[in-house]
Amino acid sequence: MTALAAGVPQLAISNGLDQHVNARRVTAAGAGADLRGHLAGTDAIRTAAAGLLGSAEARASAGRLREQIDRNPSPAELAAALERLAAGAVPSHGGGR
Repeated sequence: MTALAAGVPQLAISNGLDQHVNARRVTAAGAGADLRGHLAGTDAIRTAAAGLLGSAEARASAGRLREQIDRNPSPAELAAALERLAAGAVPSHGGGR
């Protein structure tokens, strides 16, 4: 997520199911590529990284995801909202029941 928050395409080298699921979502959004860990040799990594770095489409997609991430509340804002909820307060965005 850090790469996407910076608007940089992400090359994921996934080894576990959760990593692969996340990498597939980034790849489907056009903002990255996924290499399975057992296939991630030096040449494959070099080729995938060069492809991402040279791709205007991947950079544009990563930029769009960055914009989406920027519209989300920060971790500090979420923590404060959770503290208010735990204390029984109504969410500040007015969406409470």
